Amino acid sequence: MGLVTKMLDILYPRSDCCLYCGEGYYSSEIYGLCESCLQKINYIERCCSRCGRNLSGNEEDLCPECRNKDYYFESARSIAVYSGLFRQLILNLKYEHFLELTAPLSELLYNYFRFYFEDRVFDYIIPVPLHSERLQERGFNQAELLAVELSLRTGLPLLTEAVNRKRNNPPLYQYTLEERINYIKGCFYIEEGKKELLENSSILLLDDIFTTGTTVNELSYLLKKEGRVRRVDVYTAASASYENQL
Repeated sequence: MGLVTKMLDILYPRSDCCLYCGEGYYSSEIYGLCESCLQKINYIERCCSRCGRNLSGNEEDLCPECRNKDYYFESARSIAVYSGLFRQLILNLKYEHFLELTAPLSELLYNYFRFYFEDRVFDYIIPVPLHSERLQERGFNQAELLAVELSLRTGLPLLTEAVNRKRNNPPLYQYTLEERINYIKGCFYIEEGKKELLENSSILLLDDIFTTGTTVNELSYLLKKEGRVRRVDVYTAASASYENQL
């Protein structure tokens, strides 16, 4: 790059382009997304103390579903409701292979991590694993991509080889809660030689979406029963509202 070009960049800085709307911008709180798009995200400001779903102003600390439901994890938290622009960002990353979206999503995860888990101490971040066939088909595990970035930003160790899937289940969004539970039961296993590593540890389990919580609950059960993990907290980019668990 020549001296003239450098001087022009200083005097007339070139804008970045929003990864969602394509509009140019000169500054933003989150790199890769313009302020206009960031303002369209339905951030979770008040959440259920167990599942982390968004609560309306007149609700108690627990959402209606969690008042009559038990989980094997201690808590779950999310950045935003799985709807609108934020839903499309996750779908673009997951199914359109728009891997550039990893950067803004992981930055949002880090910002909210400091808010939600400031007082928590974790031994490992574990991304929810994909079956090897699904991983080969897609080419990447979106939960692992986000977990890698969060690990780099927080300094928390990343553990990706401890847990895997036995079966390549179909996508669960099209099934009822009871069907999801049946599909996912016994789906995960702990790799040989990893149980001692997990014993008495505190785990941050990372995924892209919390819908019914069936997957992360089954994985939390395994980690506690077989891995003798002391505590599991779940962290996802988005969570479906309990009225509309898509």
